[in-house]
Amino acid sequence: MTATLEVDFKSQAWKLNFSWNREPTMPRLESLTCSKFKIKPQLWEATCFEWFWKKKSTNAYYELNFDPNGHYFIHEFIDYRKPVDHQKIDLNLRLLKVSDDFVTITGEFQEVKFNEDDFSFHLCAVIEDSENHLHYFASHHFEETPNFHDRRLFQDWSNESCSEAKR
Repeated sequence: MTATLEVDFKSQAWKLNFSWNREPTMPRLESLTCSKFKIKPQLWEATCFEWFWKKKSTNAYYELNFDPNGHYFIHEFIDYRKPVDHQKIDLNLRLLKVSDDFVTITGEFQEVKFNEDDFSFHLCAVIEDSENHLHYFASHHFEETPNFHDRRLFQDWSNESCSEAKR
């Protein structure tokens, strides 16, 4: 799996791309172009794509989960796995495109503005295969079981690749 992030820090627009070589056990994704999104929690229990980002100067971070069907959920944390009481983040999600071997989603930062020098992130995915087994993709797994909230996963502004680990 390969994951890339493009950010225009001037306009605060962003674009996420996930692509992969589909293995026979991976489910076929239905082609979809979507501009209306529905909120749905706990997306990580099936195929879902995740983006974590933060300002390097703080412990607070954000997480976007989205699935290939146009569902999404945004999490805001004040510290490691400590969610805020009242979320205020809006990503102005614009467009989701899905095919059999890629997913692309676009949007823009609204309330929290970022700049190149103070931006870190990581991209990961959970893929459910045809036998209902979950596969966890991230740039690295520091523990035996996947932990996408691990601070060591955050990277300074650059593209990253994903590797797989199974629970």
